[in-house]
Amino acid sequence: EAPPRLVIWQTDGHTALAGEAKTILVRFAGEIGVDTQFLGNSIADSTCGNYGLCPDLAMRDMISGLLKLYYDDKQPFESVAEAWAQALGPSLAKADAIMCGQPLYWCRF
Repeated sequence: EAPPRLVIWQTDGHTALAGEAKTILVRFAGEIGVDTQFLGNSIADSTCGNYGLCPDLAMRDMISGLLKLYYDDKQPFESVAEAWAQALGPSLAKADAIMCGQPLYWCRF
């Protein structure tokens, strides 16, 4: 019988925490009895590739564009957070769990 499957949707600006979680959950899948898959959406260019957690280019552009609205264009946090949830929410449909890393405050689903 196949082990249960856990799909984790992940986003962050620094991949270390999610990367370590992925390493443990995937490497020890047999021991813990769970087949874990990560849907990586990290925009940490220098490290997301190390863990296989980089999003596709369209998702990366969407996330970066939303963050630019707040950090560069100085739009109010609440309006950008709402746009974030609306834009990224549909991509959560395939996930059993959400893992948000730095910055945590963007994940308000």
